[in-house]
Amino acid sequence: MKFFLSSFLFISLSAFSQKYDAILKKYDTFNGVVLVANQGKIEYLKGVGVANRQENILIHPQTKFRICSITKTFTAVLILQLMEEGKLQLTDKISKYLPDYQGEGKDKHPSAAYL
Repeated sequence: MKFFLSSFLFISLSAFSQKYDAILKKYDTFNGVVLVANQGKIEYLKGVGVANRQENILIHPQTKFRICSITKTFTAVLILQLMEEGKLQLTDKISKYLPDYQGEGKDKHPSAAYL
């Protein structure tokens, strides 16, 4: 019975893996890590693509990614949403919103105007 149950579980997990592998094949330009969990249990975890093209280093589930300047996109969206709501203007100086800020950019216009 134990062998049957573990075999069934292995076949079920293999079916999940095959299903997700087939989906990933459709998106052959994707580079990253895919994690599918159900009720806190990991059903599928796989690294896909190349982490370093110069040295041909593949992506693994434990690969650490450098996020670089990805936060600039989020910041830009938030700033533009605040502008749409009338809560700030792109031409306002930083000191208007951060009066205690003493950095060199205090009296400059935020770089958001250039986003």
